[in-house]
Amino acid sequence: MSITSSLNALINLLLNQYYIYKFFQWNFEGEDFYSYHQFFASHAIMILESQDLIAEQVRILQAKVILEPELTLLNDIDTNQKNLHGILNLISTQHDKIIEETNEIIKLANFSEDFVTADLLTQQLEMQQKMLWFIQSTDK
Repeated sequence: MSITSSLNALINLLLNQYYIYKFFQWNFEGEDFYSYHQFFASHAIMILESQDLIAEQVRILQAKVILEPELTLLNDIDTNQKNLHGILNLISTQHDKIIEETNEIIKLANFSEDFVTADLLTQQLEMQQKMLWFIQSTDK
């Protein structure tokens, strides 16, 4: 798989992750509602910004950004989830997928000597790992 194809796949994963955060931001109810509403919103904003940076890198590499027509957008999650532990577990799973995919693309970029892409993704990886740490620390 080429770097730009891999980046496009990552953009699609991030788009799905963004909508997962927004879904739970809009629909979470219960104790500490406002704190979680803000928490989910802040993570969604960071994800949206990272999508843009990666999409710009795809264009810099002279390729087009491609969104999958069958983009899952919430199909992989239980949207009836009401339990905070369950919600945070679902979100953690999404972070794990993105961290794994990002690591693979960094390896590919380094192998291809595309150090700019590798550096950009390393920064994005750090952000995803930090977000996952926040989620895991919240869910203890």
